[in-house]
Amino acid sequence: MSKMSEIAGVLKKEFRERRLHAGERAASVHGIAKRFRVAPVTADRVLKLLEKENEIYRIKAKGSFLCKDAPVPKRIIYFSESKYQSRSGEYFIERTRFEKIREVFSGSANAIDLVPNPVRFETGELARLLENYDGMLISASHLLYSGKFKAFDSFRGKTVLFGLERALPGLRFSQVVPDFSTAFDRIPEKYTLSGYDRCLVLYSGCHNYCARCRVKSVRNFFRKYGNASGKIEFVSLNTSSYTASYVAGQFLMKNLRENTKRERLLIISLSDYLTDGIGKALAESGVRADVLSFDNLDGYGWMHDGPAWVSSIDCEMVRIGETAAKLLLRLVDDGDDCKYIVSVPTTFADRGSIRPQCTRRKPANTAENIEMSAVFY
Repeated sequence: MSKMSEIAGVLKKEFRERRLHAGERAASVHGIAKRFRVAPVTADRVLKLLEKENEIYRIKAKGSFLCKDAPVPKRIIYFSESKYQSRSGEYFIERTRFEKIREVFSGSANAIDLVPNPVRFETGELARLLENYDGMLISASHLLYSGKFKAFDSFRGKTVLFGLERALPGLRFSQVVPDFSTAFDRIPEKYTLSGYDRCLVLYSGCHNYCARCRVKSVRNFFRKYGNASGKIEFVSLNTSSYTASYVAGQFLMKNLRENTKRERLLIISLSDYLTDGIGKALAESGVRADVLSFDNLDGYGWMHDGPAWVSSIDCEMVRIGETAAKLLLRLVDDGDDCKYIVSVPTTFADRGSIRPQCTRRKPANTAENIEMSAVFY
């Protein structure tokens, strides 16, 4: 960005923040040159740029004046899933995401208010709260089964929903979701899955919407690229985020067959809460296995005991929140009533936990080779 464009951007922001009206005096050549320590010719070019953008008009020997009233600031409410101030790994990601969202709105005159954990409000309370806002940003995975979506039906402002892993049909909101296919498509460029005797897919919670979406993404991946020669087992662990690592470790220690040490085994963890337990179980049992996980690179250091070791699909939670904020800002500023579905590409982080295959085996029939099992602790 040139110096001239940078100064013009600063002045436009000030016009909005000071809520100046059409016809009020804007900056002068002398004032710009003195304030920003630039030559008068550069200051004159700044005013010409603002004039070209219909921000000001100029009258010879009188000065420059605003063309239009500053827009009335809009109020935005952000319903987050948790209190982002917490220092645990999950909430660290939420705090990082909110900081990115706040950066998006800091460049506009619009104000954003954070309201954590909207599930705690009664439906009537939420409806009354929303009467004071023009736009709504919702991090929604905890709201899905709470019945609180009904409270948003009366809201007449712009709404963008994110935090789910697939777009929900029938909603009148714009939605921002991850596109896992972009990360999955990178894996076959380096690895082949046809050499494994067994593939174990672990996830937490059979009633977890995000987990079910990831199960579907993994199934689609196997159907597209072929699967291991042995059976693919989907295992649901009945656990919360607080006990997921322990439960995953206990499951592997108790349920891996003795001959697994001679099998080529691939373990896919659909949650980064499971990976520490998986790593400890493999180390203690002496079983060799390749591991692929889902995680969020922005919060990796907070979620795990040591350095990153698992090749993974980055869920891009922070970038999804930032994209949702930019979309909402545009909808509010432009008065756009369209409903958008925006997909954010995910990435594959190769950390060496998947070994290159030396030989290829003929893939078995995918449809016959997939099992679903449930494990409860």
